[in-house]
Amino acid sequence: MFIDLLLCVIGIAALVYSADKLIEAASNFALNLKISKMAIGLSIIAIGTSLPELFVSINSSLKGCSALSLGNIVGSNIMNIALILGISAIILPINSTQEIVKREIPFMIAATSLFWIFARTDSRITPYEGIILIAVFVVYHTTIYLLGKKESKLTEEYIEETNKIVSITKWDIQEESSEEPKTAENVNEAEKTDENSKENDNHDSKASNKTLRNILFAVGGIIGLIIGSELLVKSAINIAVSLGISTELIGLTLVALGTSIPELATSIIASKKGESEISVGNVLGSNIFNITVVVGITAIIPLFYQNPGLNLNLDISQQMLTINIPIVLVFSVILLPIMLTDMMISRKEGVFFLIIYICYTIMLIQNTVNPPDTNNQNSVPVVQEEATNLPTASSPIQLPSK
Repeated sequence: MFIDLLLCVIGIAALVYSADKLIEAASNFALNLKISKMAIGLSIIAIGTSLPELFVSINSSLKGCSALSLGNIVGSNIMNIALILGISAIILPINSTQEIVKREIPFMIAATSLFWIFARTDSRITPYEGIILIAVFVVYHTTIYLLGKKESKLTEEYIEETNKIVSITKWDIQEESSEEPKTAENVNEAEKTDENSKENDNHDSKASNKTLRNILFAVGGIIGLIIGSELLVKSAINIAVSLGISTELIGLTLVALGTSIPELATSIIASKKGESEISVGNVLGSNIFNITVVVGITAIIPLFYQNPGLNLNLDISQQMLTINIPIVLVFSVILLPIMLTDMMISRKEGVFFLIIYICYTIMLIQNTVNPPDTNNQNSVPVVQEEATNLPTASSPIQLPSK
C-alpha cells in the first residue's frame, strides 16, 4: 500500500512538470507558426493529454472489461467539465470566445448525443458505430485546422501589407542614395547594412533553434504526461481492487481521475499563466477526442482481435446508459449558457461546477453501496469471474507499451 501511495505522488509530480513544459511549448508554437492558441488547445494538447484515456481503455477492453473502459471515458468527460473547469475558474475566471460558444461547445454536445443514441440502440457500441465516431473526429479536427488557418489569415495579410510598405520605403531610399556620389558616410552605411544582414541570419538561426526546443518540449511533455498517468493509474487500481470496489466505479472515479490529471494539470497551469483559451480548448478538445476516438477505437477492437474466452464487445450497463452518459450530456448543455453570460466562467460558476461534481460522486458511492436491480453484470460489484481480468494488489495492471 505504501509503494502505491508513493507511486501516486511521483505520478502527480511528473504530470504537473510535464504539463508546464507542454503549455510553454504550445504557447510558443501559437506565436511562431501563427496558429491560434485555441486551435492548438483543441488539437495538440487535447490529444496529448487524452492519450492516457486511450491506452487505459484499450487495455481494459482487451481484458474483456468494458465496464472499466467506459467508466474511464465517461468519468473523464464528467471530470473535465465539472472538476477541471471548476477548479480552473476558481483559480482565475476563464474567458470565453465566440468560437467556443458557437462552434466547440455545440460540437461537443452533438458528439455526446450521437454517442448516447448509439448506446441506446442495443446497449453497446458496435464496431461500425465506432468507425462513424472516428470519422466524426476526423471531420472535426480538419475543420478546426482550416478554421485556425483562416483565423490567422487576417494577421498574415496585415503583416504582408506592412512588409510591402516597408519595402517600398526602402526602395525609395535606395533610389535616392544611388543618385548621390559615394562618400565615407555611404560606405559606412553599406557596412552597417551588411552587419544588419548578418544579425538577421543569426536571428533566423536562433528562431529555428527555438522551434526545435519547442518541439522537444511538446514531445517530452506528452511523454511525461503518459508516464505519470500510468504510474498513478497502476497504483490507484491496485488500491481500489484491494478494497473490492466495482470495476465501473473504479473507472468512473479513480481511473478517470488518474487519466484526467494531465488535463487538470494543464488547465490549472494554463489558468495561472492567463492562457484561458488553452485551458478551455484543452477540456473541450479532450472531451470530443474521448467520446469519438477513444470510444471508436475501443469499439472496433473485435474487428481485429478475437479471444473466445473474453467478451470484447463494448457493452454498456443499464446504470451507465440511464445515469452516467446522460449526466455527461447535461453537463455539456449547462456549459453553454454559463459561457454565454459575460463570455466567461466566473469563480462563482466554478464553485457551482465543483459542488455538482461532489454531489455526483456521492451519488455514485450510494449507488455502489445500494446498487439498483439490473440484469447487466457490468453495473454490479466485482465478482470472481470479473476480478480475474483485473490486477490484484500484488499484481499491478499491465498497460500497453508506448
